[in-house]
Parts: sequence; structure tokens; C-alpha cells
Amino acid sequence: MEGPAIECAVVLQFPSMQDAKDWYNTPPIRMPFAIGSRARSIASSLLRGSRAPVKTA
Repeated sequence: MEGPAIECAVVLQFPSMQDAKDWYNTPPIRMPFAIGSRARSIASSLLRGSRAPVKTA
């Protein structure tokens, strides 16, 4: 609600929190974050969620 508007948001889903951490810490992912953070503000978050809701008729 405060601060500059978000230009882009990406949401990724992983089978587990550990899978998300493992992906985040691989060199092909870490390098763009390191380079991008020098050029602009980049924020990342790992959020624990739940299974998608089941549709009922």
C-alpha cells in the first residue's frame, strides 16, 4: 500500500518448502538475482500455503 508500484509479480508453486529453497539456491537462479538487485529493487518471499481448494458442484 506504500512505496512504489510493483511492476511485475511472479508466483511459483513447489511440492514442498525444501524444493522451493533448493530451486532458489541454484546458481542459474541466484546469479540473475545478484545482477538484478544492483540495477533495481528485487524482493522475494517463500510463503507456506495449502493445497488448492477443491471445487464442489
